[in-house]
Amino acid sequence: PQPEPAWTRLGQTIGRFHITGILGRGGIGEVYEAVDVELERKVAIKFLASGRFGSTGGLERFQREARAASALNHPGVVTIYEILRVGADMAIVME
Repeated sequence: PQPEPAWTRLGQTIGRFHITGILGRGGIGEVYEAVDVELERKVAIKFLASGRFGSTGGLERFQREARAASALNHPGVVTIYEILRVGADMAIVME
């Protein structure tokens, strides 16, 4: 088996979410499979490093977009369950 990458959060528990798998890594973040241990459902968590926002305006834009997307209910749009702050990082918890 290949070793886990250095950036992995695999096995960590953040709030009520236990990270169980790595889904991918891209230009603005890492995406993990996790389990919401309170609601017993699988979720995806996308971590966005604070340095990737570029400015306070970038962080505010991210939060506005997450709020707008969380208000939608459409089969073509992922449902956002929560926004997390993890140290200097932000994360989106989604279906």
